Amino acid sequence: MLKYLSLNPNIKIKQLILVAPWLDPEHTTSDFLYDTKLDPTLAGRVGRIDLFVSSDDEQSVLDSTKEIHKTYPNIKMHEFTDKGHFCEKALQFPELLEVITCTQ
Repeated sequence: MLKYLSLNPNIKIKQLILVAPWLDPEHTTSDFLYDTKLDPTLAGRVGRIDLFVSSDDEQSVLDSTKEIHKTYPNIKMHEFTDKGHFCEKALQFPELLEVITCTQ
């Protein structure tokens, strides 16, 4: 979604939710999907950005999260220590549901 929004600056959305995003921070692939720079103006086109990350995820995800947070410092960070990549250990994820149903 970050790539799509970065390549389409005319699109505005109310909310963007990122869960354990990966941007290929080590540039290990030349795949089209990951060969895009983050658009620094994106935050002005999105009403709210929420990013979920867990410190026990892979280092490349943690590095990606740092890059995203550096580019968009005003995003709402939701940090955990025990959710991994939010698929094996996080069968219940009420924090995500709370953000999805947020009306702000």
